[in-house]
Amino acid sequence: MPQPIKKILIVGGGTAGWITAAYLNRFLDPLRCNITLIESADLGTIGVGEATVPPLVALLRLLGIDEDDFLVQCNATYKLGIKFIGWSKENQAFWHPFGATGGSIQGVPFFHHWLKGHLGGLDPTAYAAYAPQTVLGELNRAPRSLTAGSPITQQGAYAYHLDARAFAGYLSGLATGRGVRHLIDDVQEVILDEQGAINSIRTKAGAVLEADLYIDCSGFAAVLAEQALGDRHLDWSRYLLCDRAVT
Repeated sequence: MPQPIKKILIVGGGTAGWITAAYLNRFLDPLRCNITLIESADLGTIGVGEATVPPLVALLRLLGIDEDDFLVQCNATYKLGIKFIGWSKENQAFWHPFGATGGSIQGVPFFHHWLKGHLGGLDPTAYAAYAPQTVLGELNRAPRSLTAGSPITQQGAYAYHLDARAFAGYLSGLATGRGVRHLIDDVQEVILDEQGAINSIRTKAGAVLEADLYIDCSGFAAVLAEQALGDRHLDWSRYLLCDRAVT
């Protein structure tokens, strides 16, 4: 019979580490499971601005985060979709709006009606133009007013642009306020047992940390996964049509 997990050690802070800590802390009894996050003072969060997608809205709600407070503390703005400019042809743009486009007509999704009209030359309008997010985006409008929500916010069919460092700090305050232990230190050595699993971690300050579950959120450093356990990085570059990011 498997033993209950009483101690969890998360290696690495940043957005990934603190999302993990906040999520686990939300659903595990802190009196029965101790969660510790250790992060280096020398390694910060990669990047400043982040463009997110709608699942983050659901995550914030799952964590019980007040959206208005999050927007202020993380310098965030609403994101209704992605506008691709010059993607396939010069002087051409198209929208990828978040959420549903159009509705159903007599039980048939709107896309089929649009496609029939488009192929028949009846409707030259772009499909995405029928999405509320596209219309609001072109008008530089938000998906809600200052005092009330909207069908878009009720459905969670939007996302955010945010400051990644501020977001990591915000989640850190949330998690530690709910009982997560935060250590600023560097992993000096990962000690394995006879089966090759992690037995403990020794830090630069000389502390020895043991846990029932170790989670690697150290990013490209991959302190546990690659360096200690030898789970090598898999190069998928040959499958990627686009392998560059501009920040």
